[in-house]
Amino acid sequence: MAAASQLNVFVSSTCYDLIDLRAELARFLTENGCVARLSEDSSSAFSVDPTDDSIASCLANVEAADAVVCIIDRRYGGTLKSGTYAGRSATHAEIEHARALSPPKPVFFFVRQRSFLEYDHMRQNPGFKTSWVEKESPENRDKWFKMMEAVSRLPKHDNWSNWCDQFQSITDLKGIVLKRLSDRFPGQAVSLALRPDRVVRLAFRLLGSNENGTIRGYFFNVGVGPAVDLAHGIRDLHKFVRQCSDGGLGVNEHLVRETDGTYYDDRWTLSFPYWAYCSYSNVYGDRFRVEAELEHDKGSIAVYKGERFFVGRAGASEEELIQVIPA
Repeated sequence: MAAASQLNVFVSSTCYDLIDLRAELARFLTENGCVARLSEDSSSAFSVDPTDDSIASCLANVEAADAVVCIIDRRYGGTLKSGTYAGRSATHAEIEHARALSPPKPVFFFVRQRSFLEYDHMRQNPGFKTSWVEKESPENRDKWFKMMEAVSRLPKHDNWSNWCDQFQSITDLKGIVLKRLSDRFPGQAVSLALRPDRVVRLAFRLLGSNENGTIRGYFFNVGVGPAVDLAHGIRDLHKFVRQCSDGGLGVNEHLVRETDGTYYDDRWTLSFPYWAYCSYSNVYGDRFRVEAELEHDKGSIAVYKGERFFVGRAGASEEELIQVIPA
């Protein structure tokens, strides 16, 4: 199977007020299979032609990217003095340029929640005095508002959003950006970041057993994201023998029920093989199921067949589950 290609992403926003956010988002995108282009970061994929001015370089990098991630917060940015986009900020010029290309570049808009709330007040009351968005510059505040109005009125189209996702901080922004890019580019490496065995990686650890059929063990999460809404238990070839529910699993946490840290401490009387299973949801609402096959080996001692560890969409049959190597 050919390796998934890397998604090339141009990050468009004002720079100086969002320098930390941009750096953290770029690091996160890079870790999740993307190539990030940031105008202020010489170590990123942003390319510079010494014969171009700064805005020409930005527009050239927009053209070279697969997608544009536009982050809108409190500032509009300084306006360009000349050229096609004179009177617009660099961010405004970048998103208009992306949309004007043939075919247009996919543009994804993300607006900080506090900024959106003030935008909503401005829509309802043109005289509203902002305390966050361009509070020192009425002229830039008006341009910021017009940019937001243009974004909100975009027609629904495969290549751009017709509205903005809201975020509070870089913590939730990273997950939203990754989700939007993965949905739009399912064949790219970025989509691997949303695979259940990456975001939430559940494995099974067998603690022990005896000839009476008592099994002790637990699932644990070695992924990079939390598992929520757990339902887990055991099943045989024909039915779910036992099921119970727990809240969730954080990174590196074990699924335990008893105070001694053991789980599946049942005496199973039906014939083997058995599967320990755990259904869960990731933070995006996708639901999955993992199963670890358990069998009796010599002397009726249970063993975990590590090569028989499955993960797939919840509700899938054993045949539909995807075989993976447990961590």
